[in-house]
Amino acid sequence: AASIASGATTATPTTTNLTSTVNYIVTVSANGCTLKDTVAVTIAAPATLTWTGATNTDWFTRSNWSSNCLPECATTVTIPTGLTNYPNINAAGASCNSITIQAGGTLSMAAAGVLSVCGDFTNNGTLAINPAATIRFNNGSVNQNITGNLTGTNKLGNLMITKTGGALNMLANIDIGGTFTTSNATSVCNTGGVYIKLAGNFTNSAGGTTFTNVGTTTGTLEFNGTIAQTYSPGGTLTLNKVVMNHTGTGVTLASSMLIGTSGSLTLTLGKIITGTTYMVIVNNTASNAVTTGNTSSFVQGFLRRYINPTGSYDFPVGNSAKGYQRANVNFTAATTITYLTADFQSYASVPGPLGTTECSVTYNYNALDNGFWNIDANTVNNNTGMYNMTLYNLNYTNAATTNGWTVMSRHNSSLTWALVNGDGSNSQCMSSPVTAVVRNNMKGFSKFGTAQSTNVLPIELLSFTGTNQGEHNLLEWVSASELNNLYFAIERMNNASDFIEVGRVAGAGTVSSEQYYSLKDYNFENKINYYRLLQVDFSGKETIEGIVSIDNRSWKSSKLDIFPNPANTQLFLSFTNDWSDKASVEVINDAGQVAMRSSESFRKDVPVRLDISSLANGLYVVKITNTDTGEMEITRFMKAQ
Repeated sequence: AASIASGATTATPTTTNLTSTVNYIVTVSANGCTLKDTVAVTIAAPATLTWTGATNTDWFTRSNWSSNCLPECATTVTIPTGLTNYPNINAAGASCNSITIQAGGTLSMAAAGVLSVCGDFTNNGTLAINPAATIRFNNGSVNQNITGNLTGTNKLGNLMITKTGGALNMLANIDIGGTFTTSNATSVCNTGGVYIKLAGNFTNSAGGTTFTNVGTTTGTLEFNGTIAQTYSPGGTLTLNKVVMNHTGTGVTLASSMLIGTSGSLTLTLGKIITGTTYMVIVNNTASNAVTTGNTSSFVQGFLRRYINPTGSYDFPVGNSAKGYQRANVNFTAATTITYLTADFQSYASVPGPLGTTECSVTYNYNALDNGFWNIDANTVNNNTGMYNMTLYNLNYTNAATTNGWTVMSRHNSSLTWALVNGDGSNSQCMSSPVTAVVRNNMKGFSKFGTAQSTNVLPIELLSFTGTNQGEHNLLEWVSASELNNLYFAIERMNNASDFIEVGRVAGAGTVSSEQYYSLKDYNFENKINYYRLLQVDFSGKETIEGIVSIDNRSWKSSKLDIFPNPANTQLFLSFTNDWSDKASVEVINDAGQVAMRSSESFRKDVPVRLDISSLANGLYVVKITNTDTGEMEITRFMKAQ
């Protein structure tokens, strides 16, 4: 027979969260002998507990919980609404299985607080968590979920994943006021393509193995810290969208940051600091996959962008000495280059004057002293395609006179800066301000800086465009300011290298406001026509302002024959297929004026004669309009003696 002694003297319990262990004295009588021993009895609390707050706000006070027990890894916890006291975790050691904060309920955590969650975390109420507090997901055998109100003032502190199996599934957008950590190769975070804002360090154990499902549309990692942050992906990790809203000293990479083929890089606030070893790599070839950045937000180091055969690509790079220095490469002719890598460096010694004259400007002044861009292609054969380059210079101290700038380059191992491409061909200079220096029709990649001249260029050109308008090509251009501008001339290339003048437009002299100009060319050829804009000042000095092309290869009529051409006194028009009996005929001179107008009857293969004896010698356009259908046919001829 055995009995448990009443009021055992060793009955003081020792508490470890859920279970209470009590030592009892056991008395056993057998064969006239009495034996005593001490037995430990474990008293298990319920599998679910509800916070009552009956005593105070301390998580670790048992009387604040139903059944007077503390939760641990096996206990599902509910924090209800309508209470006076809500729980606060102010030290390490708190744990639970799943936890639900109901609408109207609150969970607070002090800086030293640590909560280990072995199940799911659901917040439908309010979180008041210090950024230094930690929530740890550590049940290795199951998948765990985190969901509910987790953004804004309901943000978490440190989020740590320490698992040996399963994954933490993020089912809602989440703000992390502290650090994000996956502590080992089996600590998997399934982001579910949600939007994650992170104020602390990003420390991931095993690349894409432990940070998964970043999404292709909404999945975003935003850095929004106020102090220095680090990015440690722990191996190859391809992110989707990356947003910089960092107001501290920057986000420093411990490995390269990769952005996927549908991702993007948005630079709003804060620098990404790559160091000399790592880089930001954007695999999305869309032109807008990287924003232009600003003086507060850029890549301080190396930025690699994958590109399409044509398109405009910004490289918002810079360094610690000269800050933000953006370059733009706009491919106007298809290239086989697949990516470009850019960074910005300060000069060890500022290059002196080039001494080269181009576009009536001699570059007789030291280079702009902010520094230079390294832009390298992925292939040795980097001369394919053609591009326009714009350098957005900032933080210089030796700018020359207005408009005296162009892009200079130093290719391969050359120690000489020059105004030529890598293949030795001349590119096209453009007048432009020092904050946006432009050079067109370039090939090849390496180092690029800004050459300067003390010669003042007479024109600050904003745009030069050309479009086909049916019977004529329309050339339009806009200037921002003009100095002693006598006139503009439009010239068209008539063979592989020679230009002939199409027409002139008077300049505005000297003005500081925008001026709009246009000219029509009725005598274009049935091919790709190249036009250049020439500016002439009062002294007769000429400056080439730009070149455009218009594709007119599909312009020529397949229905209308015209002969002879050139013609003297008579011109014959004949349609090779059915046509209306009646049509209006206009003969237009090279100034765009109607020199003749008549109404004629046309039948298939029956020539109609026009008397052109009164016309002056020159090039003319014949426009015939079908009076029944409005269909139009256009061709040209030369009137000559």
